[in-house]
Amino acid sequence: MISRSVLVIGSGAREHAIAWHLAEFDMVKVWIAPGNGADFPKPDIDITNADDIVAFCYAERISLVIIGPEGPLADGLVDRIGGRVAASKIFAKELMRKYNLPTADFAHFDDIDCAGEFIAKCDWNGIIVKADGLASGKGVVVADTKQIALSTAKNFLAGQFGANSSRILLEERLYGHEISALCFTDGTTVARMPLIRDHKRLLENDTGPNTGMLQIKRTELPD
Repeated sequence: MISRSVLVIGSGAREHAIAWHLAEFDMVKVWIAPGNGADFPKPDIDITNADDIVAFCYAERISLVIIGPEGPLADGLVDRIGGRVAASKIFAKELMRKYNLPTADFAHFDDIDCAGEFIAKCDWNGIIVKADGLASGKGVVVADTKQIALSTAKNFLAGQFGANSSRILLEERLYGHEISALCFTDGTTVARMPLIRDHKRLLENDTGPNTGMLQIKRTELPD
C-alpha cells in the first residue's frame, strides 16, 4: 500500500539513481520531472515554474521533494535565501566568514585588473579560480601556476559562462582528503549519510578539466 509520494526534480544519472532506490520501497510512489526516459511517472509540469510544481505537489499529496540540480534551487523552488548558498559561491563564502565558519582564505573580483594585481601579489600555496554562479560543475579551475590563474580569471570575466562568471572567486588551495558529509534534518534531529568522495576530473589519474561529476564512492575518514 502506497503511503508516501515523492517527487524527484532533475534528469541526470544522480536523479535516476535516487528515484530507482526510492522505488525499491513498496510504500513509496516516485515521480520524476522532467526525467530522462526511465520508467517512472512523469508529471506534465514545467520544472522552471515553481508555482506549477507547488500546485502538483498539493494535487498529488507529495510528501517529499528531492531536488538534484542547483538551478531550481537558485530559481526559488525552495527558500530563495537558502538556495543562494548553492547559486553563488561568493555569497556562501561571505556567509562562512560572517559566522566564523572554517573555510579557505578567499577574495572575489569583477574586474580583471584588480584580480590580476591580487594574483601577482598572492602568497597562497596554490590558487583556485571559480566562477561565482552555476556552471554545471565546470566553473572551477585548480591553477598550478599564477599564469594559469590569471588566464582563467580573464576567460571567466570575459563571459565564458555568461553572467554566471561576471564575478569570480579566488580561493586558497588546501591540500588533503576531499570528503562530502551530507545530513538530513527535520528541524529537530540530524541523520548523517555515509561519507562520500566525488571524482570530477575528466581523465584518468585525476587529470583533465573538471566535469559536473563522473562518479562518487563511499569513503571513510582518513587516519
